[in-house]
Amino acid sequence: NGFITSSGKKKLNALTIATAIAALFTQHEIQYPHATKKPIKSPKIIFEYRYGPPLFPLSILLKLLNILAKIRAPVAVNNHPKILILPNFPKLAGKTKIPAPIILPTTKEVAANSPIFSFCLVIIKIYISLLIMPNKYNYNIDPDISKSETLPSSFYKDPNVFEDIKSKIFLKSWQWIGDTELVPKKNYVYPLTVLNKYLSEPVIISRTDDNDIICLTNVCTHRGNIMVLEPGEMKKLVCTYHGRRFDNEGNFEYMPEFKDAKNFPRPCDNLHNFPLRKWGELLFIGFNPVFDFNKVINKMSERVGFLPLEKFRFDQSLSKDFKIDSHWALYCDNYLEGFHIPFVHKGLNEILDYQNYKTEVYEYCNLQIGFGEDDSNVFDLPEDHIDYGKNIAAYYYWVFPNMMFNFYPWGLSINIVKPISNDLTKVSFRSYVFDKSKLNQGAGSDLQKVEEEDEFVVQNVHIGLKSSFYKAGRFSPTKEQGVHHFHNLLSVFMNSN
Repeated sequence: NGFITSSGKKKLNALTIATAIAALFTQHEIQYPHATKKPIKSPKIIFEYRYGPPLFPLSILLKLLNILAKIRAPVAVNNHPKILILPNFPKLAGKTKIPAPIILPTTKEVAANSPIFSFCLVIIKIYISLLIMPNKYNYNIDPDISKSETLPSSFYKDPNVFEDIKSKIFLKSWQWIGDTELVPKKNYVYPLTVLNKYLSEPVIISRTDDNDIICLTNVCTHRGNIMVLEPGEMKKLVCTYHGRRFDNEGNFEYMPEFKDAKNFPRPCDNLHNFPLRKWGELLFIGFNPVFDFNKVINKMSERVGFLPLEKFRFDQSLSKDFKIDSHWALYCDNYLEGFHIPFVHKGLNEILDYQNYKTEVYEYCNLQIGFGEDDSNVFDLPEDHIDYGKNIAAYYYWVFPNMMFNFYPWGLSINIVKPISNDLTKVSFRSYVFDKSKLNQGAGSDLQKVEEEDEFVVQNVHIGLKSSFYKAGRFSPTKEQGVHHFHNLLSVFMNSN
C-alpha cells in the first residue's frame, strides 16, 4: 500500500528503512526528493498525506515541534528548512482537510548538530507516524437521524470488514455465556467456546473454593493446548500435554522439567482471567471490553428489576438454534425496529398497540416497549414502577453488539446473534421461565413463527444488498431510532484505531 522512490545513490540508513516500514503501515507514499528530476541539495524525507482525516489538530503538532526546536538544536518551525511543516490544507473529497507535507531532516544531519535532539527527533518521528496512521474505515452516521443515512451496503458485503469486526467490535464488548448452573458447586469447571466458528475463543467457567465464579482462558500458557475438555469437579487444572498445573483460579503452580528455565514463572504463565459480570443467575464475560457492563445491567434493571431474576429457570424445550443465510448485523437491524410489525408479523400486530410502540436509546443498549391492545397478558407492575398503569406486553432490550433480552410476563427469551460468515448467521434462542401459566399467551407466544417471519425478510434484504445499484438508505426518524443507534455504534467502533 506504500512505495518508495529512490535514485539508489544514497546509502540506506536506519531512518530510511524505518520510514519505509512506516509507509507500508500508514499507507502513505514517501519520496526522497533527490531522486526526482529536480533534486533538493539537502536530502530530506517527505511524508506526503494521500488520504485519511487527521487524528490530531495540526496546532498540537506545531507546538510539539516548537518545544523540540528549543532543545539546543539549530531547528525552527516554518521559517527554517531543518524542520518544515507547510501550512497546506488540501481538501479530501470536498469534506476533510488534511495537512501536507511534513519535511524532516535526516538523522545524520541532526546528529551532527545535537545528539540530544537526534534522540528526541527519533521519538517524535515514531509519535507522528502513529498519530498520522489513517484509519482503515471512515463510516459517517449523522447523529441527527432526520439527516442520517444507513451504513453503506459494502459494510455487509466486504469480507475484510467482516473479519475486522472481530477485533474492532466483538473483542471490545461483552457476551452472554449462560448461567450459574454451569458450575453448580465449588471446584466445578465448565469449558465452552465463545462464538464458535467466529471468535472461537476457548474459556473455562470455574467456581472456586471460595464459591466465586470466574472465567479463565482454556489455553495452556506453555504450548497452547486446550486444558479442560469436559465439565466436572477439579481442584487443580492440569494440562494433559506436558503436565503444567494451575489452581482453579488460574494461578500457575508447577511445570516439570523447568528447573533450569530462567525468569520463570512470570505473570503471563498464569491463565488469563477475563472480566465476568453476574445479573441474577445470568453470566457475561468481556475480552477487552471498552465499556462497563454494570451500567448496562443497571439500565435494564430500571424497568425489569422488579422481576425475581434469581427464580427464572432455564427451559430447554423452549430453546432452539436457527441458521439464517444473512449477515449478522442485518438480523440486529431488523430486531431494532417495530416499523415492520404490521407488514411482517400479522399475528403479533393484533396483540401489540403499534401506534404506541416506543423506543428508548441509551449508551450501549436500547429498549423497545411493546404496549398491549388491552390489559390482558401484560406485566403486573408495582406502584413505584415508571410504567405503572400502562399495559406493557413486552420489554425488548438490545445490548451492543449482538444480545437481545426479551422480557414477557412468563419470563425471558434471550437471543444471541452469532456470526459465522458474511452470508451465514446462527441465532440462539434461550428461554428462562418464571410463570408457566402465562406461556403461549400475548406478545411472548409463538416465538418460532415470529422468528421464521423475521428470517424471511432478513434473508431477502441480504440478497438485495448485493445489488450494484443500492448503496445506502435513510432512517425513519419516528420508527427506526434503534437501528440508527446501532449503526452509530458500529461506525464509532469500526472507525477507532
